[in-house]
Amino acid sequence: HWAQVIKDVSPPLHSELSRFLARLSRVLQGLPSLEVEKGAEVLRDLLEKGEQLEARARAEYNKSVGLLLSEVSSVRELLGKALSVSYPHDRFELEEGVKRLSEIEKQLQELRKAPAPFSPPQVHAELARIRALASQRLSEAVKPSEAAVMEAYSRLAAGSEHRLYLLHELVESISRRSGTPLEETLTTLYELSRKGLIKPLVKVS
Repeated sequence: HWAQVIKDVSPPLHSELSRFLARLSRVLQGLPSLEVEKGAEVLRDLLEKGEQLEARARAEYNKSVGLLLSEVSSVRELLGKALSVSYPHDRFELEEGVKRLSEIEKQLQELRKAPAPFSPPQVHAELARIRALASQRLSEAVKPSEAAVMEAYSRLAAGSEHRLYLLHELVESISRRSGTPLEETLTTLYELSRKGLIKPLVKVS
């Protein structure tokens, strides 16, 4: 089962599982010719190896699905911002993107509950297409530097699990991600927050 599930998630691990299954098949075929104790020892070794491979496959699969769900959250945030600054006649494609994003999220949630074969590169490509659409609409509505900072902020927010940042840490991180100078990043964060396009929460202590 896991050999098929992991096929497009991790081709190297799929190959390792396939080799293990082929070896297992050969051993089982030759088992009747082995002494009982020797056969039991071989089966124990194979069982241990099989359990290790299954655990690795499960971990790799869950990691892949989790990363894609985080990407969904990031793209949804970006879509919401694009919708908030788009004119009515520009909203149709964005709204279609929202629908498609919901379908992808539902699919990933189902895959997390019941592991099944799927192609992470295909899902990632679809998310990249929706992200590019949202970024394009944003770039048309805000300055290029603002769009870059906003996208960097969205990616950071999606992957940070609501951790607290010191002000300089936040500015430096977004500056690196967006390729924007520190001073410009700080000013842009202020402008985006004032416009309601981002919501950095400040705790003074």
